[in-house]
Amino acid sequence: MRTTLTVLLLLLAGSLSAQGGPRPKPVLDPSQGAPGARYPALTPDKQTVVFSLHGDLWSIPAAGGRANRLTLHDAYDSRPLVTPDGKQVVFVSDRAGSYDIWIMPIDGGTPRRLTHHFASDVPNAFTADGKNLLFTSTRAMGWSRGGSTEIWSVPLAGGTPTRVTFTGANSASTPDNGDTLYFVSGPSDAKVQEYTGTANDRLYVQRGSQPAEEILYFQGNSREPSISRDGKRLHFTREVNGSFELFFCDTASQTCEQVTSLGEDGLSMVAYAPDDSMIVFGWKFYLWTLDLTAKDAKPKLLKIEIREDSSGEKLVERRFSEGVSRASLSADGRRTVFSLGGDLWVMDANGGTATAVTNDAFQNDNPKFSPDGKTISFYSNRSGNSDIWLIDANGQNLRQFTNNPADEFFQNWSPDGQSIVFCSTRSGNKDIWVRKVDGSAEVQLTTDQANDDDPAFSPDGRFVLFDSGRGSPNSANIWIMDADGGNQRRVYGSTAIEEVPVMSPDGRFILFDRITRGGTFVRQEVVMTDLAGSGEVVIATGAHGCFTPDGKEILFVTADGKLNYTPTPLGIQSGRSVPFVASRKVSEKAEMLKAFDEAHAAYLESFYDPKFHGKDWVALGKQYRALVEASGCREEFLYYLNRMVGEVSASHSGASNRTMFTERTETGYLGLELVPERIQGNRMRLRVAEVEKGGPGDAAWIRKGDYVFRIDRKPLAITDDFYEHLDGKVGVETSLFVADNPEGNNFREVKLTPESWAQRRQRMYMQFVIGNKQAAAQQTRGQVAYVHIPGMNQTALNNFQNELASPAVQGAKALIIDVRDNGGGNIHQQLIDLLSRKPYAYMTLRDGRRINQPTVHWDRPIVVLINERSYSDAEVFPHALKTLGMATIIGVQTPGAVIGTRDIRLSDGTSWRLPSTGFFNWDGTNQEHNGCKPDIEVLITPADILAGRDTQLAKAIEVAQEQARNGGKTPTTTKQPEQPKPNKPLKEGEFTEPAALPWE
Repeated sequence: MRTTLTVLLLLLAGSLSAQGGPRPKPVLDPSQGAPGARYPALTPDKQTVVFSLHGDLWSIPAAGGRANRLTLHDAYDSRPLVTPDGKQVVFVSDRAGSYDIWIMPIDGGTPRRLTHHFASDVPNAFTADGKNLLFTSTRAMGWSRGGSTEIWSVPLAGGTPTRVTFTGANSASTPDNGDTLYFVSGPSDAKVQEYTGTANDRLYVQRGSQPAEEILYFQGNSREPSISRDGKRLHFTREVNGSFELFFCDTASQTCEQVTSLGEDGLSMVAYAPDDSMIVFGWKFYLWTLDLTAKDAKPKLLKIEIREDSSGEKLVERRFSEGVSRASLSADGRRTVFSLGGDLWVMDANGGTATAVTNDAFQNDNPKFSPDGKTISFYSNRSGNSDIWLIDANGQNLRQFTNNPADEFFQNWSPDGQSIVFCSTRSGNKDIWVRKVDGSAEVQLTTDQANDDDPAFSPDGRFVLFDSGRGSPNSANIWIMDADGGNQRRVYGSTAIEEVPVMSPDGRFILFDRITRGGTFVRQEVVMTDLAGSGEVVIATGAHGCFTPDGKEILFVTADGKLNYTPTPLGIQSGRSVPFVASRKVSEKAEMLKAFDEAHAAYLESFYDPKFHGKDWVALGKQYRALVEASGCREEFLYYLNRMVGEVSASHSGASNRTMFTERTETGYLGLELVPERIQGNRMRLRVAEVEKGGPGDAAWIRKGDYVFRIDRKPLAITDDFYEHLDGKVGVETSLFVADNPEGNNFREVKLTPESWAQRRQRMYMQFVIGNKQAAAQQTRGQVAYVHIPGMNQTALNNFQNELASPAVQGAKALIIDVRDNGGGNIHQQLIDLLSRKPYAYMTLRDGRRINQPTVHWDRPIVVLINERSYSDAEVFPHALKTLGMATIIGVQTPGAVIGTRDIRLSDGTSWRLPSTGFFNWDGTNQEHNGCKPDIEVLITPADILAGRDTQLAKAIEVAQEQARNGGKTPTTTKQPEQPKPNKPLKEGEFTEPAALPWE
């Protein structure tokens, strides 16, 4: 079983498992107090620190001591900030179904919701008068990956937030009431350490209505700016030599000074005293304080003592209706046994409620009923490596069947129930072995140097089916042999991987899995052939098929882990699903540790660089496993997983899972930029600052300069959050009272239907593309055509082919291909093939029309647009065009995030991304951390964004028109350069958009 086995096998090695052997020396030092506290906030008197831990807020004396819990809620509370008067705390919580900002008394009490939006909001800092909070939000995010967050301001007393930045910003600080802003902007992956490139986070300042300007330019990440009250001193963190250190800048002279030299990843989550005399920060997973007034001061540990009654180990109920790994039927066809979440389950063959046979912290897989239905065989890592185990069908009498330092797996029963055939690595590679249930010695059946795997007896017990890599090391075919190992012969195969064969009850047919890997896909199908291998029928898209005892149906597992029957040998369209519910109570901590071990082992096996970019992956696993063991909630578990992979400094990595269980309702969008204004009687009107073209407000004839006074006929108080009234209003007709004057005279009632974020995103994207097409065509009188590729997937490829064949493109003399803000995928080969085609013939029709062969090709100049948000395969594509001399590249160097990846699902449901394939230029240069450099560099500044100027597109039109005017063709390389000898082999893999990061 080549697709999932090896992920489990490393799990089975148990290098991180807490089972067996002497316990290692603890990684965490109990004398330092509770680890894992994050996001400290300091009170104005510098006597108390508020922080988040285990999903709640706590306070502690600044000198250390016993912590006092401030919130106790099932939701995740984090990122506290103490108000300037020291009386209240603002923080982020998902208790309403989205990451909103809440406010509460500093000594505890019922929180009040401050922001209302389904997008994520994160508090940054307070204005100088202490009346307003600056926060970062994704609520204004458009179609592109650029400018995904902006800074907003909201009154602490409550009210409608006002947007204060418009070119992308986060982590703001102000010395006044927001007129001057210091902030961070950049598309960096926050968890990736030691990254240097165009995706770095950079520092900016925005003064009044002037466009933001980058300051203190640095080739690396700069974060967490904090400006003093008088605006003269700026503190921030900067990553130097792999460690974030604190820096100080005199804003008048623009001179910088490094304050700390901590090493070991450095400091983060810095909180400042109002007079900048001290800081509290996170370092090495503890909180520390530092006196900034004392020369050569050393960090002081803020020891956190947690002493409170505990409810004991947290048990959670998990309900599953999908996620099955493998399934099989009992000999009488009445019961199904399957593996799900690392455990074994039994239920009626037609579905229903499943009963857990195992419920432990191990990986248990490939369950098979004995012929009498009394025993289940399976393989498990419970002994420290993979062995075959037996257990009664009622979950009793667990016993070990094989016990060898090598790994055994993928076992099957003989028809008489007296023997079990299995795969073992004890001979140095995978071979087939058999052993009687009475305990006699194992017998080796295959000895070939190729891998032999997935054995299964024929119904009469005379033969053993298996798959083998003989003659094809990168593939596998179906083989058969006599039950004693003699007469081994190939039955069926292709260039794809064929594996896991089983025979029909009448011995006429063989069912097996086929895995086909293409340039842009991996497809797994259940296929059937006859014993002679004379033909095939594709049964279904899925895996692990088995026949019912009468041979009339086939049970298989779908791609999303559901169970389906299909008639033999009809297609999936005639099948029937098997609905089931598997429910159990588990220890959340044990579940997280089990998933952590799976994640670490899978990465250990699959990461494309066996040296892990110079990091000790096993040591990192021990460190972070100890932190997971000390964690108190699911969010902390995901944080540690992402921190661990971030230390390897690789893209296409990370963990994600749903942690919010409160129902989430989407906020409706009106396509209006609204600015709240106070009017008589503490009422509010909203000035329309901008109207998005084609949005609901535009369609309802609302214009810039209008005023909104009511929503759904309700007057608005100055403390109302207008966006709260749009909660759940997507697609629901909404009424606004609108006037063209601030007094509200002659108002009109306007009815409009708010759109969803996805609808808004699509609208804005189409306007972007259409506008660029028109600009290219109008400025060049049709000589230059424009195409944008938003993602490197099959849909985008189809659209590109259609556009390339269109009269507008074929009639042009030059082509601009825009891959800016393209998140990746894997269609670069198909794109290069399309653009490399040469005409070789033509057809003529009776009316004289000429049709070239091939019908679609391109032999004219090409200009490609790239930027710092062209990721993954959108970097491979321009790299290839540069190597082949096929295009002029314009824009900004791509970020250098190029690794082939795939996602696996951990036993707790977490999605875990595995960067398993390196990608190298022809000269051996790793494209990871080495983005494609443009031939002509063109920046887009904040001033350009505010003015609506696309300087990169303008340059592309200029260059393409010049090439078209001169009749010049972009040169193509007819002879490939001599193949180098890179340090690592050239590989090919799947390229997908980097995993979405958690809100924090």
